Amino acid sequence: MSNPHSASARVVNFVMMNPNKRGPVELQLAEMARLWSAGGGEFVCYFIAAPPPWYAALLAEAGAEVGVLEGVVDQGSWNRAVAAAAAVEKPALAHFHFGRHDTAAQLVQSGAVVIRTEHSERKRERGEPLRRLARHRRQRHLHSFIAVSDYLAAQTRRDYLVSAARVKRIHNGADLEHFRPRPEAERRELRQRLLGISDDRVVITQAAFLDARKRQDLLIRAMPELLATGRPAHLVLAGGGTQEAALRSLISELGVQDRVSLLSGDNDIAALYAASDVGALLTDREGLGGSAIEAMACGLPLVASDRGGLREVPEVGVSGVLVDHDVPAQTIGALGWLIDDAELRHRMGSAALIRARAHFDQRRAAAQTVQRYHEVLTDGHSHSVHRD
Repeated sequence: MSNPHSASARVVNFVMMNPNKRGPVELQLAEMARLWSAGGGEFVCYFIAAPPPWYAALLAEAGAEVGVLEGVVDQGSWNRAVAAAAAVEKPALAHFHFGRHDTAAQLVQSGAVVIRTEHSERKRERGEPLRRLARHRRQRHLHSFIAVSDYLAAQTRRDYLVSAARVKRIHNGADLEHFRPRPEAERRELRQRLLGISDDRVVITQAAFLDARKRQDLLIRAMPELLATGRPAHLVLAGGGTQEAALRSLISELGVQDRVSLLSGDNDIAALYAASDVGALLTDREGLGGSAIEAMACGLPLVASDRGGLREVPEVGVSGVLVDHDVPAQTIGALGWLIDDAELRHRMGSAALIRARAHFDQRRAAAQTVQRYHEVLTDGHSHSVHRD
């Protein structure tokens, strides 16, 4: 076991995800590895699939070791794979991301400090009070929780029945060097090359998984009314997922094929945002909204659902608009407002860029997480991180 008070403490991240995209979690882990390694510590990341070459190289350059949890298909296999890896790694600190982590008790008993990050909003279910008690029982050994939004911090306190002292809010951030506005000439070249657009239509882009939770269908359904009023709108939906066929069918059914681009596969999201005029994120549940932050970092005004942690992303009326997407007129009205007024788009987009840089920098998020490591390693039983 590493000495938890040593600068060379071994930190092991267990991440229940396939690291196949340039997302906030993937990039923040690399930045955390760089910071921890620079201080003399050891930083390890375990995923449920091997990272692609570009990401493996990024982690290696940052000083991280990488492992793969083989054969993870359900909660039981995850628990067994984590227990086996932890027995080999003997971490001073174990940091869990996504999923349930029923091995926490074993790790605490072995002397490790254990942290869990809450990334996602949970769907409310029947029998919730009993579920909360069950979650608390499983997770009572954890020394600290990190929540990526104030909304999730409140959810964590409520659902795990833990004190505020054990929950640290650290907003996820964007890679502000990658997600950035582009000069006008480059922007027009990107519109032509990526979207085949050479005119002045207003491009609205949502980059997110194509699943039932992300409500791309509502943006598609807004298009006929926007176009019927003569507005030069063009919708871009970037991502892959289970709803792709259904969304393509809806686009065809509504006859908006020439005004909706559905881009599956591997897309340069930063370039797509740079080619766009408005960012969008309609979703039923959201822990924070990484793609919304990335759109704002590219200087786009945001139209987003008034849900979950998304409420913390734009400054309403200044850098974006929040809508009740169950009321179609609100989405159509917000989009129409921005389409009609180029000066408003510019003003709100500038405010969005300022807000993203001030509040959602992944380097700041990584530094705050590493600081939390130091706090819990210094005294995992202090009043600031005590277990209830």
